Amino acid sequence: MEYLQHFNPITLYEGVRDGTLADKFDKRIVSALVLYFGAKLAYKALVKPSCSFFKYFIRPQRNIYQRYGGGWAVITGASSGIGLGYAKTLARQGFNIFMISSNEARLKIAQAQVKLENPDVEVKIMEFNFNRPYTPEDYKPLYDTLDLLSDIAILVNNVGYGYHSDKVLHLRDDALVTSEFQLNIVPMIYMTKHCLGLMLERKDKKSAIISISSIASIFFSGSSTMYCCTKAFIVNFMNTLSQAPQYKNIDILALQTASVESNMNRGKMPMTVSPEEYSEKSLKHLGYESLAFGHWKHGLLMHMAYNPITIPYVIYSMIGVSLGSFFFII
Repeated sequence: MEYLQHFNPITLYEGVRDGTLADKFDKRIVSALVLYFGAKLAYKALVKPSCSFFKYFIRPQRNIYQRYGGGWAVITGASSGIGLGYAKTLARQGFNIFMISSNEARLKIAQAQVKLENPDVEVKIMEFNFNRPYTPEDYKPLYDTLDLLSDIAILVNNVGYGYHSDKVLHLRDDALVTSEFQLNIVPMIYMTKHCLGLMLERKDKKSAIISISSIASIFFSGSSTMYCCTKAFIVNFMNTLSQAPQYKNIDILALQTASVESNMNRGKMPMTVSPEEYSEKSLKHLGYESLAFGHWKHGLLMHMAYNPITIPYVIYSMIGVSLGSFFFII
């Protein structure tokens, strides 16, 4: 094409020197570039936020109990934070709750809280340490207990661990690196694998699997290498799982959470929400999509981060907060 001759270095240099660069380009190229970047700006500034507004505020939430036909909700990392939030929220919906955590004392306190607020549901607990290499023998007591529950409607893969440090990966302690891998990935894989088999036995009933990721799966930080990468794995694992036709009766959802109050985050980050608030709002996405931010505040934060109109506000919000801490968000 004739206009390609204007892209050689000598012609470009002469155009800059003489002030005739614009004249050397075919008007069709200029028009195409303006159209492309204009459309991209309109999508980010208008279309995408409008779609999100519909999802968070207009689209009706499904009746979770009717959709999944009651039964048990199994929650890992359930003694505090997001896990406890889901236990309380799903108990209010009418599900029986099975809570798993490595700290029995805190687990009993959490069990009492859920039962006190929801006396009509059954609440069981099990102490189990996920921070170890997987072996069928170690997981057998957990599998046997899950098999006895039989009617598992919802699995919430929440157990996880995040370690923020100024040290880059090769300087970190091996035990901490191993813990992040074992807690963020291994339990999710094997809990999902086992519960999928039990959910398929529910005949015509639908089921759901929710796995907690983080916006750290999008914003990578060298000070949180393992955390960011394991959270990105969760997103890809769940998205891939949702494509399997064998699981068409199981709603798959990965949640890229931002700031939720927990032991790791005391509410100092922008758009922080409580665990119960987050768990309640995130259920709006079940059955609609396989990937979501979960809460409208977190969705708004991400639109602001990517929207050219609001980028200055995000930068302003980060003043006084270290960059690494901002990325290490939950």
